[in-house]
Amino acid sequence: MRDHLLAVLAQVDADEAAGRISNGVARALRLTAWAATGTADAEGGAMRSPHPPHPVSLPPEFDPPAKAAELAERQLQAPVPQFDDAQVGWMIARESAGDYIPALLAVDRADLAPEARVRLMQLIGFAADAQTGRALSPYRGAGPAAGGGERPALIEDQHQAAAPPMGGLDEFRVAEEEGGGSDFESLDEGFDDRDAGCVVDLDGIGASVSRGGHVATGHVAAGHVTADATSLQEQSDAQDKRRVNALLLHDERSHHYFVAGATNTVRCWIGLPQAGIPTANATIPQQSLPPEGLELVVELCWIGKRDGQPDRHGNGPAGRLHLPAKRTARSEDCDLGIDVPADIDRLEADIVFTFMGKVFEAVRVSAPVLPAGTADEGLAEPSIEVQFGQREVIRLQERTPVSATLTFGPGYMQMFDGSGGKIFDLGNTTPLTTFLNEQLFLKEASLVRRRSQQGVQEGEALLDVDDPDVIELFGNLARHGAALYQKLRGQGFSDPGDRIQLINKDESRHVPLEFVYDRGFPKKGARFCSGWREALTGDGCRCPNCDATSTTAGGSWSETICPLGFWAIRKVIERFDSAHLQDLSLPAWRRRDLRPLDAALCASTDRVPAEERAALREALAQSVTAPTIAADWDEWERTLAAKSPPLLILLAHHDLDAGLDYLEIGDKTLDEHRRWRYRPQLNEALINPAAIEPGPIVLLLGCMTATDVAETGYGSLASNFKDFHASLVLGTMAKVLGRHAGPLACELLAELAAVDTPDADFGSVLRRVRRRMLAHGFLMVLALVAMGDAEWHLPTRHPATH
Repeated sequence: MRDHLLAVLAQVDADEAAGRISNGVARALRLTAWAATGTADAEGGAMRSPHPPHPVSLPPEFDPPAKAAELAERQLQAPVPQFDDAQVGWMIARESAGDYIPALLAVDRADLAPEARVRLMQLIGFAADAQTGRALSPYRGAGPAAGGGERPALIEDQHQAAAPPMGGLDEFRVAEEEGGGSDFESLDEGFDDRDAGCVVDLDGIGASVSRGGHVATGHVAAGHVTADATSLQEQSDAQDKRRVNALLLHDERSHHYFVAGATNTVRCWIGLPQAGIPTANATIPQQSLPPEGLELVVELCWIGKRDGQPDRHGNGPAGRLHLPAKRTARSEDCDLGIDVPADIDRLEADIVFTFMGKVFEAVRVSAPVLPAGTADEGLAEPSIEVQFGQREVIRLQERTPVSATLTFGPGYMQMFDGSGGKIFDLGNTTPLTTFLNEQLFLKEASLVRRRSQQGVQEGEALLDVDDPDVIELFGNLARHGAALYQKLRGQGFSDPGDRIQLINKDESRHVPLEFVYDRGFPKKGARFCSGWREALTGDGCRCPNCDATSTTAGGSWSETICPLGFWAIRKVIERFDSAHLQDLSLPAWRRRDLRPLDAALCASTDRVPAEERAALREALAQSVTAPTIAADWDEWERTLAAKSPPLLILLAHHDLDAGLDYLEIGDKTLDEHRRWRYRPQLNEALINPAAIEPGPIVLLLGCMTATDVAETGYGSLASNFKDFHASLVLGTMAKVLGRHAGPLACELLAELAAVDTPDADFGSVLRRVRRRMLAHGFLMVLALVAMGDAEWHLPTRHPATH
C-alpha cells in the first residue's frame, strides 16, 4: 500500500500539468499520500525533528482523571476499548517520563499474556512519541486498538474533501465550503497545529485584488489558487508560517514609501507570505491557538530620521484584528493612520500586537519618506523586521491582564496600553543610577553600623523614619524619581496602571522604572507621611493618608514622602529582555503553578557574614524538606544534575577580573576554578540542565563591592539566568551590602513557604516582600528587579518534614 501511494504521488505532478486532474484533486492526493506514508507533514514540509520530552496538556475529551497505571490496566482489560492505544499513549504523556514509566512497568505481571505485555511496552512508546513531537494528533490515533475497538480514520473530520465517486478521479472535486476548526487546536503544547489535518486552508493565501481600482488585500475563493500561491503553499514549513504583512497606503494606493507631509495608512495583517506584498523577515515560533482564534490589539508609534539619525518621534493609533486558529488562515486587515512630517527622509513604525496587554508579536516597518507622485520603480519594498515577541502568552488565557507594556531602548521608551502607541524620551537616567550605587550603598552601610552599635539585630526594628540619613536618602530618591516622572509627564505620559510588563531592548542600559516617584516633588527636609506604616504592612495600592498627588505640577513642592509613591513599592513590574525571550519557562493552561518548594539548593560567598549564612541554613531547614548547601560551583553543578530542585539561592559576590565579570561562591581559600564562574560560563548546567517544566525560582542575591563593576551587572545577569529555562529570577539593580543578602533570602523564603492560597502570584508576593522588608529598614529592597512572568502561582505550603 505504501509503495502504491508513493507511486501515485510521483505521478500527480505530471497528471496535473497535463490537465488530466484538477488542482483540487492533485492537492487532495498529495495530502492523502503524505499523511498515510508519513513522508511529509500536512503542508508538504519536512517532518519535524523530535524535541526533548515534556508532559503534554490535552483537551477535556482526552483528559480523564485516571493516572497512567489505571489507564493502562483499563486499556489492556477492555474487550472493546473506547480509545485506541496511541490515544491512551497521549493521555499517559500528561505525566513526566520519570513517573509514567515506573508506573507502567509495575503493571507488568507474570500472569500477564504476552500480547498484553507487548502492548504495555507499546503504550510507553506511544507516550514517548507524544512527548517528543513524533506522534500524530490524538484525534486521529496512531496505533491499533485491541479487541476490534473502533479506530478513527487516519485522515479525519475533513469537510473540504469528499470521497471520489465511482466515475474516476477526474470527477473528484474539493468542496468549496469552509471546513470547521478542530478542538485539538486548543492544545497549548505537546504537538504543533501542523498536525491539525491534511487539507490546506486556502484563506491563508491572500492575493492582491482590486478594490475600486486601488491595491488592497483579499481572499481567494476555494479552487482558484494562483500558481504563485500554490508554490508558496508547497514550500518548506519554515517559509510557510504566518508572518506580519503590511502595505503603505496613501489615498488608497500602495507605495514603497511614506508620502511626505500627508496622512499615510499602514495596513497590516498576519498571514502567509504573498508575492508582491512586503512581509516580515522572520516568523516567531507558532503556538496552537484556541479554536475561536485570538483577538489582538494592534498599536503603532514611530521614529522619523534625517540623514540616518533620529530627528523626531510620534504617537500612533490602535486597532484590532482577529487571528484565526488555522495556521494557514489569514487575519483581518488593521489600518493604522499616521501623519508623516514633510522634513524627514525615513520613517520607522513600530507595530505591536498584544494579547491581554502582553506582547504577542512586535515588528518594525521601515521605508523612505518621499514626495507624493514619486514612482515606485527602483525602490526596494518596505522592510518589516521582527523585533521580539512572546506568542507563548496565549497559553494562559485566564491571566490577569497587564495594564500596559513598556519597551525601553535604544534611546526611547514606548508604551502600549491599548489606546495607541506612545513614545517618550527619558533623557539621561545616569544621575539616578549613579546615586543608587553611591548613596543607597553608603546609607545602608551607615544604618547597619549604627544598628550594630545599638545592639539591634537586622530586621527586628521598624524603619526609623526620624533618622536623618533615612530622611535624606528617601528625599533624594523621591526627587530623582519625581524628576523622571515629570519629564515623562511633560510628554503626555500618564500612569499606566498597577501591573506593567517592561521589555528591555538595550542590554547596555536598564530603565530604572521601579524608582519613578509620582507623589509630587518633596522639599528638603520632607518627612514620611503619617500613613507610611499602614501602607507598608498592607497589600493596597493607595496610601490611607496621602492624596494622589501625581497630577501636581512639576514646580510644586510636597511636604511629605509617601513610600507608595515609588513604583517599586506600589506596582507589579515584570521584566524581560528582548534578547532573552527564547527557551523561557512560562505559565500555561493547566500548568500555572510552580513546583512545590520541597527542595532547595543554596550557595554563598564567604563575604556574607557567617551568622547570616547560619541564619539562612536554619531558615531553609525550617521551610524546605530537602535543602542542600553547596560549597563551590562544582558541587552546585553536581547537585543540579542529580536533583534539579525547584528553588535556587545564590548569595554570590560579583566582581571583575581582567575586564571579565564573574560570580564567586565558597570560601576564599578554595581554588578559583571552584569559586568562580565567568559570565560566558553561565549556562543551563547552572540552572536547569534537564529543562524541567516549570523551571526553578532563582534568587540571585549578593554584593557588588568593586566600584568599576557596571551598576546594572546583577540585573543583566538575572536576564542571562532567565534564558536558561528558569521560571523567575530575582536580582539587584544596584550595589548592596553582602550582609543583607542573607536576611533578604530568609524573608523571601519565609514568604514563599507561607503561601496558603491557590491564587498567590509571584508578582504580588514580591511586592509584599518589598514592603515588609522596607518597613524593617532593609533599604536594598528598592534595588530588587524580577525577571519573568509575574503570573506564576506559588504552590500552597507543605510544611517541611525531617
